Amino acid sequence: MIRTNSKRVVMCVTIGLWMLVISGCVSQSEYDTKVIELQNLEERLVKSEEIVAQLAEDLDAAKDRIEQAKQAAKNMESKVEALELENRDLKEQAKTLSAAERRLSERQRDLDDAKSQVEEAKTHASQLQKNLDAAKAQAEEAGNAAKDAEAKIKRLEQENAALKDQVKKLLEAEKKAPELPTEPDAAEAQIE
Repeated sequence: MIRTNSKRVVMCVTIGLWMLVISGCVSQSEYDTKVIELQNLEERLVKSEEIVAQLAEDLDAAKDRIEQAKQAAKNMESKVEALELENRDLKEQAKTLSAAERRLSERQRDLDDAKSQVEEAKTHASQLQKNLDAAKAQAEEAGNAAKDAEAKIKRLEQENAALKDQVKKLLEAEKKAPELPTEPDAAEAQIE
């Protein structure tokens, strides 16, 4: 748009100058001056066109950068939305992990309690084993004592049987024996 307006101005100036020259209203020196001015104007026009072209390129580049910036902004918005979603998910996961950590802590306490109970049970089992060993020793002693008692009973039964036989023999002998004197002197005399 700027380029089109510049061309129009230059063309108007050029046409105006040529009209003056054609009409013969100006002298040769004025004509030469006007030609030099026209050349200067043309040079300025060329420079202006170059500047305008450069500005147009810069403007296009700026527009491209603006579009890129807009696209980058959209991308950033998308990333922000994605990060917000991820953040929400992470918060939910953190809540879930916190609950899981509490459950794990409770299970750890239960496990520690179970370990304590196992240790108590081991201690109790050890005591029971000691008691069992002592009971076995006592049972063995009782068994030995019972064996000794049985042997003693057999021996006493044998002794009693022998004594019974002896008593029996003595009773039989007493029945067969004559009457012995009851007085000691008489018994001595009889013995003599």
